[in-house]
Amino acid sequence: MKQSDTNDTIQTNTNSADNASLTNVQNDIVKKYPKQISNIFVGQVQDKANHTISLIAIQLSDNGKGKATEIEKAATKTAANNNVNAVVRMMTPSQQGD
Repeated sequence: MKQSDTNDTIQTNTNSADNASLTNVQNDIVKKYPKQISNIFVGQVQDKANHTISLIAIQLSDNGKGKATEIEKAATKTAANNNVNAVVRMMTPSQQGD
């Protein structure tokens, strides 16, 4: 799983070419919505049946709360444009864990 905030602090766990595509998606979303996103998490996860899927979890800043639907649609479109089949989930500031 990879974590990034808008200050370009990145922790990586690279293991495939899919991560390069996810990184492109991550960078594109942060560039488009720098003030609306406080963090974005991307990575490959497995479900109960061991199917791997890409996950994009976006933490919205207070400025981004009103644009959640727009940002989710843009993230989904950006993922598709980068040939990434991903689940996109939004988290508002009140949903962020400690």
